[in-house]
Amino acid sequence: MTKLEVFCDEAGHTGPQLLNLDQKIFAYASVAVPNDEAAKVIAEVRGKFRLQMPELKGTKLIKSGRGRAAISSLLTEIDGRYAVNAHDKLLALCGWVFEYIYEPVFNHDQRLLRILYQMNFHRFVAMFSYLWFQDMGSRAPEAISQFEAYMRSRNEADAPLLFETIDNDDESPFSSILKFARGYRELIVSDNSNLDVVLPDQGAWVLDLSTSSLWSHLNHWGLQKLPIKVICDHSKPLEASVGDFSGDEHSAAMKRIRDICGHSGPLGWTLDGPVLFSDSHENPSIQLADVVASTVAWLCSNRCPNGFQDTAALLDKHMLRDSIFPDNEILNIEERGPCLNWLLLFHLSERAAAGISPFQDLEAFIQTANQLWEPGVLNQL
Repeated sequence: MTKLEVFCDEAGHTGPQLLNLDQKIFAYASVAVPNDEAAKVIAEVRGKFRLQMPELKGTKLIKSGRGRAAISSLLTEIDGRYAVNAHDKLLALCGWVFEYIYEPVFNHDQRLLRILYQMNFHRFVAMFSYLWFQDMGSRAPEAISQFEAYMRSRNEADAPLLFETIDNDDESPFSSILKFARGYRELIVSDNSNLDVVLPDQGAWVLDLSTSSLWSHLNHWGLQKLPIKVICDHSKPLEASVGDFSGDEHSAAMKRIRDICGHSGPLGWTLDGPVLFSDSHENPSIQLADVVASTVAWLCSNRCPNGFQDTAALLDKHMLRDSIFPDNEILNIEERGPCLNWLLLFHLSERAAAGISPFQDLEAFIQTANQLWEPGVLNQL
């Protein structure tokens, strides 16, 4: 049976340290081009643009006009045979605020958790946090730094702003997140302590973006319904986790994504053997993946150079939907959904501060808020 060879590489990797100011974007790319064909494509581009570097590196090529021309030529040649996703690291970290602060509380009521996802409450919390954590005049940068430290250690002592009562605390709207974390501290800390057991390497890579990115790419190539041979550049997080990548559409992970997160598209893939790891200098196809990932990471962090707009548009055509970028419409409280989420955020914080159950009559509260909603009215109640 015919199989599909896919080669993968990343750019902007800083592991679980997502607050690196010099590398704010992580990108992951895959190319479905065999090594022998990739070698021919690269050789032609080398000759045409007189490239002297022993191995193609996107971070070097993007910095010169001749290098960008070479990138354009490469990407045109493999058009339709690669995919890429990119993530704003700060926003990705803010997404984990929902997953590891709010979700542990609602894991005890899967029906309510499903409703929160249907409301896009997870995206609202992420964007709400994203704006707050960029407020350098508040304690927000310290709070997100502590959250990151807590997720690496699972020791709540590393995040006193989240889990301890602070004198003269900030009473901004964003304090709702802190009130929730403090009020339901025991549930949150207890649930997250299990990560050491259920995740590879005792959860050392819990905030790493490589694994979720590769998962997205395998789903993308799985649409072709062919066994996939996967070769990745060396990656400690991936080497620790890919053993769990069965691709079975009926697995617990796939079921959760469908039932809880509401994913409606096709999921699953079939691997032609275990995921392999190799060096880029031995695999021209991995070099192509490096060029794609590095170019996307650079473009997301810098202004598009003159004459490179068509190539940027070509890359955008190959961008996977799982990419993580800011969307301010998620916070537009003139609209029903964001307004209801704002009310829910505040309501949950008040429950937490009062020591009230997060579950009791919560669905009724959401239904009532939805029924009473009027533009510019409900958000003042």
